[in-house]
Amino acid sequence: MPVNKHLYKRYKIIDYCLRDVNREYTYETLLETVNARLRDIDCDTIQLRQLKADLAEFNSKEDFVNIKLGRRKILRYENVLCPFPFDYFNDWIMTSIDNILKLLSEPEFSEKPIFKSMRMLISHIPVFLSSKIDSNFLEFEDNPFLKGVEHFDQILYSILNKVVLNIEYEPYGKSSIQFVAHPYSIKQFNNRWFLICSTDSFPNNLTNLAIDRIKSLQINESIQFRDSPVNIDEYFEDIVGVTVSHNEIVKIKLKVSEKRYPYIESKPIHSSQTELKSERTDGYRIITIKVKPNKELTSLLLSYADDIEILEPEYLREEMRKKVENMYMKYAQK
Repeated sequence: MPVNKHLYKRYKIIDYCLRDVNREYTYETLLETVNARLRDIDCDTIQLRQLKADLAEFNSKEDFVNIKLGRRKILRYENVLCPFPFDYFNDWIMTSIDNILKLLSEPEFSEKPIFKSMRMLISHIPVFLSSKIDSNFLEFEDNPFLKGVEHFDQILYSILNKVVLNIEYEPYGKSSIQFVAHPYSIKQFNNRWFLICSTDSFPNNLTNLAIDRIKSLQINESIQFRDSPVNIDEYFEDIVGVTVSHNEIVKIKLKVSEKRYPYIESKPIHSSQTELKSERTDGYRIITIKVKPNKELTSLLLSYADDIEILEPEYLREEMRKKVENMYMKYAQK
């Protein structure tokens, strides 16, 4: 049987449904659910005949129960904890893993800490596959079918081969925009991926485009590629997130609750984070970061609720106080 990512995704959807003890799937309702999820990830839908052929493949590997309920038959695994039954996908998966590892060994990626960690993790996946461990033992917060993910291959190719892209981009609440983009890097923040590039409209500045807002893209071989106008690592060095403000770098002093500090210590707010051990008090730790304030920093600090308090500078503390007051007023209204 030819193995491809669309077949793999369809089988994984069916596999998930056959394990669901909270649903009583018939052929008709299973077909509706499978097709709904296929549409969500931009894959072709199937007919009932194809679904029955797929289920026959499943039944040849693992028993699933046809429970009679009146005139209906309920489709479910006999053992809902059984492993994913199609071992022949492993060769296809491991070939894909090998290609990813080769990509991450390229000079553009090899020295970046995040890609070193990715290589280490990905290199162990074949061991997990061969040991028959339940596929749910390792889960990522990111949605594997994130909108826009279909563009990753072409974006990575363009970055590595230094080719220009024609991009149709749709900002939130606005009409689509056409860009001629010179791609340099992909950056992740808050479970979203961003293409870092320059455009022909603003050749001396970097632009970040949320990949999930890219509607379409095409390689443009008629325009010569332009290198980044700045050092990308240095460009993002003094911020949290992807929005580079024109603010000056400031030293921000934060008061962190003792219960939340271990988390912030292991996952720093910014690489400049330092604890002022001499100012430690009962129930609190004092830390500093040196950054250019932006909206991502504000959102991140707000996400810690009352576990973090801005002590300095005063103007930033005042901005946060106003936001908290506005939140209070909204929640106080009945």
